[in-house]
Amino acid sequence: MKVVKFSSVHGNNVGDTIISLVIEREMARRGIAVESYDWMFRGVGDFIRQGSGQPSFLQKISYYLQLYAPDIFQLLKLMSYWFRGDDRRYLSVIQEADHVIIGGGNLLMDKHGSDYSFRAANIMRIAGQKTLVIGVGAGPFRQKWSLSYLKRHLSSCSYIWVRDSVSSNSLEYDSSEEVIVAPDPAFLISNYFKIDSRSRKKFVGINLLRDLDGVQLQILANQLTAFCRKNDLVVKVICTAFPFDREIGEIFLNMLSTDLSEGSSIVELSDKEVEFEKAFSQMAYFVGSRMHSIIFAASYEIPVVGILWDRKVEGVLRWLYGDEWDRFCLDGRSSTFSGDVGRAFDSLERFMPRRRYSEILAKIKGRVELQFDAVLGHMSCGKVSE
Repeated sequence: MKVVKFSSVHGNNVGDTIISLVIEREMARRGIAVESYDWMFRGVGDFIRQGSGQPSFLQKISYYLQLYAPDIFQLLKLMSYWFRGDDRRYLSVIQEADHVIIGGGNLLMDKHGSDYSFRAANIMRIAGQKTLVIGVGAGPFRQKWSLSYLKRHLSSCSYIWVRDSVSSNSLEYDSSEEVIVAPDPAFLISNYFKIDSRSRKKFVGINLLRDLDGVQLQILANQLTAFCRKNDLVVKVICTAFPFDREIGEIFLNMLSTDLSEGSSIVELSDKEVEFEKAFSQMAYFVGSRMHSIIFAASYEIPVVGILWDRKVEGVLRWLYGDEWDRFCLDGRSSTFSGDVGRAFDSLERFMPRRRYSEILAKIKGRVELQFDAVLGHMSCGKVSE
């Protein structure tokens, strides 16, 4: 049985890289070798090996177009798709495969002019019923044609697993039976990358996006300074997407009080176990903007508070805290940055003692593992079982 997988595994987003790793290892545990391709046909892991560095001129232009001229950016991406012959390259890989996996990451969307949903739909068009969509996020969609084109070909897939209810709602299906909702595969990373959870806790971890402005960052820096002083902790900035996470992290550290910033540090995650050990082994609490930074910390049973900037943060917090999720996040969409880090963690400790937190994480991981069993069952007999 030949199984190929398309996803974003260039390495500029560690969340996507780790999902790919988990999918490969979970399938290998079940006797299935998965051959992974970056779906833009970039080198797998090349960005990590080359080093993140500072944003290049072209990266800055790309970022600017995505924010301020997404229609132009999308047009350039679509032209590039056909000019490079990516459709033919997909065909050359797919025609030799028995099953084609799309997953994971937020692959079914066109936010900021992305061509992701267009690429996914074309893979589905070529692969047809050989396609299995595993652990992906869906939405938001800027263009109606983008969602319509995706759904036309999504209907031909034999198996669809999205990572939260936010994603299933974005696809606007009338029947929940067409889409399986289960947690993100990245929740299993602690099964593969081990850390020393017994070491003394010294850090509050934080992951930040460029979407936060200077006023919001300063409010957050003041809150975190007070929280660290109260709990005798320092700050560790965790970077999971490059090259901009480090840039905003350095700005943030300079906003902390002098005594706190001197003991604080930045860790750039990669697809290596040693980096996860360095990032999370002495972490007491975590404040996260990027969804997969939250998932990584939660996988190691570190209490997490989210910074709400996109509904995907709501999606992951719902897995952890249910309908009470909004008590444990800060609203990054508000110009005054509503919420307080210290109060959120105090409330979390009352709401969810560590033992209950461990039980919830065990249930989440169990659901992910059962979903991989279902994927294997489907590949073996052509049926979906949840």
